[in-house]
Amino acid sequence: MFWSSVLAGLDVLLIPAQKRSGQLSAIAAPLGLRAVFSDVADLAPAGSVFRLDDLLEMAEREAAGGAGTDTCTPLFDDAAFVFQTSGTEGEPKTVRCEYWQFAKVIDAMLAAGALEHARGRQAFISQPLVHSYGLSVFLEYCAAGATIVLPAGRSALGPVGDLMTGEGIAEIDAVEGVPFFWSQFAKLRSKIHLPRLRHLGVGGGRLDPGVMQGVLELVPNATVSVRYGLTETPSVATHKLYTPPHEQGREWRSSGRVIPAYDVVIRAEDSAVAAPGEEGEIVVSGDCVSAPDGVLRTGDLGYFDARGELFVTGRRSAFIKRRGYRLSPEFIEAVAGTCDGILDCRARGCDDRLILEVVAAPGRSDRELLAALREQLPDTMVPDMLERVEQIPRTYSGKIKRS
Repeated sequence: MFWSSVLAGLDVLLIPAQKRSGQLSAIAAPLGLRAVFSDVADLAPAGSVFRLDDLLEMAEREAAGGAGTDTCTPLFDDAAFVFQTSGTEGEPKTVRCEYWQFAKVIDAMLAAGALEHARGRQAFISQPLVHSYGLSVFLEYCAAGATIVLPAGRSALGPVGDLMTGEGIAEIDAVEGVPFFWSQFAKLRSKIHLPRLRHLGVGGGRLDPGVMQGVLELVPNATVSVRYGLTETPSVATHKLYTPPHEQGREWRSSGRVIPAYDVVIRAEDSAVAAPGEEGEIVVSGDCVSAPDGVLRTGDLGYFDARGELFVTGRRSAFIKRRGYRLSPEFIEAVAGTCDGILDCRARGCDDRLILEVVAAPGRSDRELLAALREQLPDTMVPDMLERVEQIPRTYSGKIKRS
């Protein structure tokens, strides 16, 4: 991250300070850049709960030469966030999103009422701030006057494990996470005690109904926000807020309306704009899009309904062809993940066969797992075979790697 910032000609703020901070400062100075180092422990004794205003004030004091100076030189005038994304397909890439792009989108969200759920919250953000989703919701909640709680990172179960124990956990009333986080949350809900929890935030554009049913058994009266965006679209391209009561069998497929800072269209195979209900590639454009000419062909498939809400159906390159059918691996994995005995899974095609890689619970046979899958999946989506694996390859954000 330091070298990405130097190559982009950006000032650098690193929190917490590192053992080699002095060396990095010496590298940055001859290039006319500032490297400022601090420690988040200065903001709160626990080192995990802080407010954005405090962070910026502290950074500006240090950039100006310490707390004793009367004037401050703003550190963040013409800067950007630089993300290194692993990608679910293809090669990793670096994406640069400027501060003003985030600010413009967040202002649009505030004006559209898309951040009312975040006002005054004590919010747990499960994603790290080096990830675009984690940073986006961090900035959004801060703009709405929330207090942020970050994972301690000491649990073998990941961020979900941090919700089982820890100082201040019982005070959390909002939680943000990607679909994989919520699938783990649903499985471990009996061990989680969040008496004040009133809002669930979901990144990734859609939720599996089975997962949501499990999560809402713990918090049936919570609001749920679903968002769709990519690293190149700060902070989020579409947003939907679901409010209780959450009736049985509710569909959680809509990721809502487009945030006014963006233009989103669906392109059919002939590149024409698709009609409502017609599936095609999701294309996002606007001056806030960090892509050439401000146009991003996402590679995601979806459609708009008659109300103008976006439904994300999958990745263009991820579909599996089998016996003349085009199958969505995400749908198969979401349903299979709710089956008793399957801890994690990945669907893939091979020579017109459908193979499901599974991390299985001890003592469960392939015959038992296949029987459970047949009860939940259409015949066309029942795997031809199961392949036992120790771990499903995932990106840092929890997305399954397809390549």
